[in-house]
Amino acid sequence: MNCANEKCDKSSDTLDRILLNQDGDFACSQKCADEYKKQRDHFFNVTVHNEALTEEYLRGRLMY
Repeated sequence: MNCANEKCDKSSDTLDRILLNQDGDFACSQKCADEYKKQRDHFFNVTVHNEALTEEYLRGRLMY
């Protein structure tokens, strides 16, 4: 299982993993959990409200 932080490529199968939400997403560390929350907040507060960014996200071309 990969870390939910899009900037991390580590596995979250360690004992230090942190549950992020009810969907079962995990982060491999507290640092990655904090970064995931920043990414999530940016998505819901910026990307969703901008038509061009939303289109880029839906086309798979938007990177954080």
